[in-house]
Amino acid sequence: MAKFIQDNKTIDTFSGEVQFYFTHTIDLPTGSKTHQLAFVKWYQSAPNPKTRFYCKADDDDDEGCNVELWKNECHKADRDSIIPIHNIYSRFVPSEFVVGTRTPKTYMAVTPINRQFYL
Repeated sequence: MAKFIQDNKTIDTFSGEVQFYFTHTIDLPTGSKTHQLAFVKWYQSAPNPKTRFYCKADDDDDEGCNVELWKNECHKADRDSIIPIHNIYSRFVPSEFVVGTRTPKTYMAVTPINRQFYL
């Protein structure tokens, strides 16, 4: 998962699957600079916030939902597919989640894993 600033200046979290990690070195007049990068396949979001935050406890607070629903389809690779590894926010556990009874639709439920555990 990674956070991005949107056009309206809000911050949103996106789910994706890292395909590989790589380093990139650029030679500058002041010396070479090396970056650690990841190539990510980003999942497409659910069609609307009501579906994306289907498991939320409070109707007014999308932030109170720790499970989000995403499509099992990915966006085409573009410039947002390459990110610095320090921009990776957290890992997540994917699972199948079915919404609806008459016309069920299967989504991927994303449950974030905390980076640190306190015992």
